[in-house]
Amino acid sequence: MYKVLLVDDERMILEGISSIVDWESQGTALSGKARNGIEALDFIKENQPDIVISDITMPGLDGMELIEKSSEEFPEIKWIFLSGYNEFEYAQKAMRYGVKHYLLKPCNEEVITEALKELVDDLDSQQEESLYLKDIETRASMAVDGEKEMLFKEVLTNSTLPEEKREYFFERISGDSFANSSLRLLLFRLENKEQMANLELAKDLTADRLGSKTVLASTILGADLIILVSVKDITYHDLIALINTVQDTFGERYQSMLTAVISGKVDVKQLHFHFLNMTDSLVARFYKGKGSVISAGELAYLGSNDSELYEYDMERIILQLRAGHQSEARQELKKTIEKIRKLQLKPALAKSYLIQLYIMIAKVNSPSIGEEHVKEIRKLEGLETLSSFHTVLEEALVKGNSLEAAAQQLKYSAVVARMIDVIHENLENPDLSLQWVAKEALYMNTDYLGKLFKKEVGTKFSSYVTNRRIDKAVEIIEQEVDVKVFELAERLGFGNNPQYFSQIFKKRTGCTPTDLIKAN
Repeated sequence: MYKVLLVDDERMILEGISSIVDWESQGTALSGKARNGIEALDFIKENQPDIVISDITMPGLDGMELIEKSSEEFPEIKWIFLSGYNEFEYAQKAMRYGVKHYLLKPCNEEVITEALKELVDDLDSQQEESLYLKDIETRASMAVDGEKEMLFKEVLTNSTLPEEKREYFFERISGDSFANSSLRLLLFRLENKEQMANLELAKDLTADRLGSKTVLASTILGADLIILVSVKDITYHDLIALINTVQDTFGERYQSMLTAVISGKVDVKQLHFHFLNMTDSLVARFYKGKGSVISAGELAYLGSNDSELYEYDMERIILQLRAGHQSEARQELKKTIEKIRKLQLKPALAKSYLIQLYIMIAKVNSPSIGEEHVKEIRKLEGLETLSSFHTVLEEALVKGNSLEAAAQQLKYSAVVARMIDVIHENLENPDLSLQWVAKEALYMNTDYLGKLFKKEVGTKFSSYVTNRRIDKAVEIIEQEVDVKVFELAERLGFGNNPQYFSQIFKKRTGCTPTDLIKAN
C-alpha cells in the first residue's frame, strides 16, 4: 500500500474526499490529513508519504510553497493539486516539479480515483525498475567479486603469474598503483574440518567485522580463509582486536575455532611467498594453541637446541612413575611441558622428545609395546599443540599400573575401581552416565552399581563425574593459554552447552571459567 496525505484548509472538502474515495482498492492507504501547509510539511518529514493530494490556496504555507520545500528533501513524492479556479500559471509552475495532475474543485470520486490510479501505476513501474536495476547491480557485483576472487587465488598460489596480471589485480582492488598500497594478509584456519561449509560464513563475518574499506579481497583455499586487508587507516592493535572479535563471534555461533595468522606489511609483488610463509607459520600454534593469533614472524624465533631436555626431565618422570608416585610424576610432566614452552623449540623437535617420553612411560606400564601403544604413537604424530600432548601423556600416567593405582584397587572393590577408571577414561564423552557405564562397560545392573558406588566412594556417581570434570577443567585452564569456554565444555562432556558448563563450574569453584581464564 502506498501512503497518501490529504491537505486542504476547508474541513468539509477534507472530510468529503477522505470518505468518498475507496483508497484500499487503489492500492493506497490514507495515512494522514492536514489543515494547512505547515501541518502537511511536518507530517511529510515524519512519515514520508508516497502521494500528496493538496489544495493550492491555503493560509500560512500554500500548496506551491509546500511542494517547493518538500521537493528538496523528498523529490520522489507524487503530487495531485486541487484548486477552486482555473489559473494556468499555477498549473505551469506545478509542472516544473513534475506534477501531472491539476484538478479543479469541486471534483468527484471518479476524477480523483483516475488521478490516483495513474500515480500508483507510475510508482509500481518505478519500483519494478528499481528492483530490476538492483538485481542487475547485484549480478554485476557478484561477477566482479567472482573475477576478483579468482585473480586473488592466482596471485596467492601461482608463483609464475605474469606481472601484468598481478598489476591488473591490484589496480582492480585499490583503484590506484599497487606499489603505494599499505597491505597485510590475514589467514584464518578452520580447526574443525567437519565444518568446512562454515568457512563461507566466516568469510561474510570477517567482511562485516573488518569493513568493506579494510577487506580488499578474500578467498578460501582448503581449510583456510585468506584475506587481503588495507591497514592504511587502522593500527596493528586495532586489527588484532577485530580479529579476536571475529574468532569469538565465530566460536559462539558455530562452536568451532579459527586460528589466525597475520602477516607484516607485505611486498605486493611477492604475495605468493608471503602466503607460503603464513601457512608455514601455523606450526607456531603448537605453543600458542588452536584459536590463537599468530604473527607470521614468530616462526623465526623457534629454537633447535633440545639438549637441556634430555639431561634430567625424562628420567625424573620415569623414576617417580616406577616408585608409584603418580602425583609427583604428573608434576614433573607439567614442569617438562613448561620447559618446552619456555625453550620454544621447533615443534618437530619437541614432538620427537614427547613421543620418546610416551614410549618410556608405556614401557614402565607394560614391558612390550603392543598394538594399542602403536596406535597411540601414530595419534601423537598427528597432534598439533603442546597442550594436546600434555593431555595424552598425563592420561598415559594415569593408566599406568603404578603403586598408587594398586592402592586405589585396595581402597575400593574391583567393581568400583573399574567404574572410576571408566570415568577418567571417558570424561569427554557426553553420554557418560551410570546407565551408560552399566550397559556399555560393566554389563551389570544399574541400581546395584549406583548403590555400591555411593557406599564405597561416599557420593553419587553423577556428582563424582561432575566434580572430576570440573577438576579437569581447572587443570586445563592452568595449563593452556587462551583456552575457550565452549572448547572446555566440548572436551569435558558438556557437548554444545557451554552455558550449563559455566553454571556448574561456578557452583563448584565460586567463579566462572571465564574469570579463571582471565586470572590465569
